[in-house]
Parts: sequence; structure tokens; C-alpha cells
Amino acid sequence: MFTSKNLVAIALVAVVCLLVVFYGCSRKVIGPEPVEPQPPAAEGDDTSLIRMDDPNYLAALDERVEARKVLTRQRQRLVDQMNTKFAAAKERLATEDEAAIKAELEKDPEWNSLYKRVEDMNTALDDERKRVEAVVRNRILADMQRESGEK
Repeated sequence: MFTSKNLVAIALVAVVCLLVVFYGCSRKVIGPEPVEPQPPAAEGDDTSLIRMDDPNYLAALDERVEARKVLTRQRQRLVDQMNTKFAAAKERLATEDEAAIKAELEKDPEWNSLYKRVEDMNTALDDERKRVEAVVRNRILADMQRESGEK
């Protein structure tokens, strides 16, 4: 059945197949396209490729952060006043029931004023957070537009 000629032919075919598989059929690796490094900004160029190196961007963020800190300190003073009034009402009523204490405090116009001002401060802080997000979002969008314009 298998003669020496047949075995030699089978061996040759096997060797040729192995050579074709290992050396002749190179696979292309599919992956991300190579990224070319971006050139540094020119001397007179006021746009920075890295946001954290841009003094205008950092100044805008610092301004927003400082405004938020001021609002936070103001709100904390109001909260401290509210806590003082709450503790005084708790002593006056001699109870641990928070609902009873809050019901008593709701009759006090100064408490209501403090409560309203704290709510207003919370709203102002939320608005300030949105302004910070807008600064970051606008810079990211500007970077994306600049990159798409370069291509």
C-alpha cells in the first residue's frame, strides 16, 4: 500500500505545507493606527495642546473654584447658625424627637430665613458647579474642533 515513493511524496507535501503555513502566509495584525506625535505649539501661539499647560484655562478654572469656595464658606456659616438654633430648641423642648424639634423651629421666622438662605446657597453652588463643567466642556470641544481642523 504505502511504498517508499508514496511516503517520500507525502513527506514532501507535508514539509511544503508547513513551510507555506509558517513562512508564506504572514498575517496582518489589525490594531489601532499609529499615532504621530503632535508638534509643539509655536512661540507666539496662545493655544496649548495640553489643557493643564494653558494659563487661560487654568485661570478660568481657578476663578470658578474660588467662587465655589466663597459660597461654601458662606453656606457653612448659615448651617452652623442653624445647628446652634436646633441645639437650643432641643434643650428647650427636652426631647430627642427630631420631628417635634423641626415643627417648633418652623414657627421661628429666623429659622425659616436661615433655611431659605441655605437652600439658595445650595442652588448657587450647583450653578457654580455647572459653570465649572461648562469651562471644561468648552475647552474639550475647542480641542476637538482644532484637531478635526488639522486633519
